[in-house]
Amino acid sequence: MTVTAAPIGGRKSAYVARNRLALLRAAQRAVAEYGHNATIEQIAEEAEMSVSTVYKHFDNKELLISEAFLSGYKEWEEWAVDQASACTDPLEQLILPMRLFVRTGETHPLFSRMSAQYPSIVLELIPQASQGLLGRFGSESESAFPALDDMEIRVGNVTNCAAIAFIRRATDSTFTAEQADRTIGIALKMFNIPPELVRAVLDRPLPPLSVVRAL
Repeated sequence: MTVTAAPIGGRKSAYVARNRLALLRAAQRAVAEYGHNATIEQIAEEAEMSVSTVYKHFDNKELLISEAFLSGYKEWEEWAVDQASACTDPLEQLILPMRLFVRTGETHPLFSRMSAQYPSIVLELIPQASQGLLGRFGSESESAFPALDDMEIRVGNVTNCAAIAFIRRATDSTFTAEQADRTIGIALKMFNIPPELVRAVLDRPLPPLSVVRAL
C-alpha cells in the first residue's frame, strides 16, 4: 500500500493552528494568574514559544487577550448548549444556560478567573450571548413564550443581567448561586412569563456540573 504524504500546505496550516491554540491557552492561564499585568513575555514563556512567534499570530497583547476570552467563552457555550439540548421544556432550555453561566466558576474555572481580572471583556461578549439567547425564541418555541415587541432589546437586557450576576459571582465570594438565580428570575419578568413558571424552573435540580476545562 502506498502512503501519500499530506500536502505541505496542509501540514503548515495544522502547525499554525496548533501554535495559535497554544498561545490562546497560554494567554488564558497568564490572564487568570496576573490579570492586566500579564505580559507578552509571560505568555510566550507559558506557551514555550518566542516573543516573535506571538507577534506572528497576534498584532498586540490586547488582541491576543480578547481572542483568548472569546475562545474560552465559545468552549463554555458549546458545553452549555449541549446541556440545554437535553431539556424538553422550552422554558428550561431558555433558563438553563443562564443558570449554568453564573456557575462558570464550577464548570470552567479558568474562564471565571480570567473574567474576575477583566470584567469589561465579559461585557463585550454580551452581543454574542444575546444572539444565542434570541435564537431560543425562534420558530420552534414561538408558542411557548408571549409575543412581545422589542424582543432584541428585552433579550439584551436579560443577557446584561446574567452577565452582571456572573461577574459578581466571579469577583464577590458572598454573592451566591441562589442569588444569581433570583437575579435571572427577576430579569425574566421582561418576557411576561408567569413568575410561577419561572420559579418552578429555577427550583429544578441542575444537571451534573462537569468541568468544561480545568485550570
